[in-house]
Amino acid sequence: MKEKSKNSVAVIIPLYNGAPWIEETIKSVLSQSLKPDEIIVVDDNSTDEGYEIVKKYKEVTLVKNEGKGSSMSRNLGTKLSKSRFIAFLDQDDLWHPSHLRLLRNALLDNSESNSVIAIANSFEKNPPKYDFTTKGCTYFDPWTRYPFTIGVEGPSVALIRREILFDIGLWEEKSTGMGDAILFLKLSSQKPLLKLQSCTVGKRVHAGSQWIAIRDWGAKYLNFRHQVMRSALDFRTNINSNDPFLPEFELKLKALKTLQHLTHSIAEQDHKNVVEYANLLETQLSNVTDTYMAHVFYCLMGALFPIHDSEKLKIERDHVFTELLKIWSDEAPKTKMAIQNLIGEKPLVS
Repeated sequence: MKEKSKNSVAVIIPLYNGAPWIEETIKSVLSQSLKPDEIIVVDDNSTDEGYEIVKKYKEVTLVKNEGKGSSMSRNLGTKLSKSRFIAFLDQDDLWHPSHLRLLRNALLDNSESNSVIAIANSFEKNPPKYDFTTKGCTYFDPWTRYPFTIGVEGPSVALIRREILFDIGLWEEKSTGMGDAILFLKLSSQKPLLKLQSCTVGKRVHAGSQWIAIRDWGAKYLNFRHQVMRSALDFRTNINSNDPFLPEFELKLKALKTLQHLTHSIAEQDHKNVVEYANLLETQLSNVTDTYMAHVFYCLMGALFPIHDSEKLKIERDHVFTELLKIWSDEAPKTKMAIQNLIGEKPLVS
C-alpha cells in the first residue's frame, strides 16, 4: 500500500462468521462524510459466506488471518495499514455518517491526545438511535472505574493515532475478548483519553455477541477479567512506579478477586460464604463512591446473567438480587444498598 496523507484514516474490521451483519457494517463505512483512505477487513477463518460478501466491495482490502482471534486480526490490519489514524469497527456495529469526520477533527484539534472515543447506543432489531444534542469533547479516564468496568463501549467507538498503538504493543492477543479494556487502559496511562459528547456508534446486541459468550463463563469470566486487569496495572506500574494511585488500584484488584469468589458462592447458593465475601468486599471498597459501587455490581450482573435480552435480564436479576438481599450481611450496608438500587433498574446490556 502506498504512503497516505498526513491526516489519512484506516478502518480495520475483524471478520468471523459475520455474514448476517458485515454488509450493513461496510455500507456504514462507505457512507462516511469523511471517506477513509483504507478499509481493511481481516477474516479470521470464517466458515460462513461473510468472506464472499466482502469480496464484492472493491473499496475493501480483504486479507486472511492465519492465527485466531479478533485482537490478532486487528493487529494484522494495523500492520498492513499506512494511515496516520486507525479506527476499529466490529463486524456487527454501525456508524453514523459523521463518525469519522468528528473523531478525526477532534484529534487534529487536540494534539495532546493520542485517541478519541465516541458514545455508543445499543440496538437489537431497530436501527440505532444517534444523538448530537451535546457537542464538543471532554476528557475521560477509564481508570476511575478500574477494574470492574471501564466506561468505553467497545472497539468501534475509537480513533487512535497509529504510532501510539505500536508504542503500547498493539492489541494484547492473549486478552482477546477483553482486548479493548486493556487497550484503553494502556492508552490512558500515556495521555488523556478524549471523549466526543455525541453518540455516533450503534452497538448491535445479539446472542452471538462475543461479550455474551465470555460472560457465560460465570466466575471464570471474572478470573479472566482479573488477569487482564492485572496486566493493565503492570503496564501502568512500569511507566511510573511512583504513581500515587497504585496502592488504591491494587486494593481494588483484590476486590475483583473477592467478587469472583462471591459470584461462585451465589451461583452455588453457598449462603455462608456469601456473607463472608460480602463483608470482605465492604471492607475493600469502603472508600469508593456510590457510583463506583454500582459498577462493581454491574460487573457481578455480567458474570451471573450472560443474557442479551434486557427484559429477560431484568426479570432474572431482580429475582436473584431480591433473594440475595435476604442473606446479605447486615455488616455490609454500602454493598447492600448497591444491590437494592439495582433492583428494578433497566439493565445496561452493553
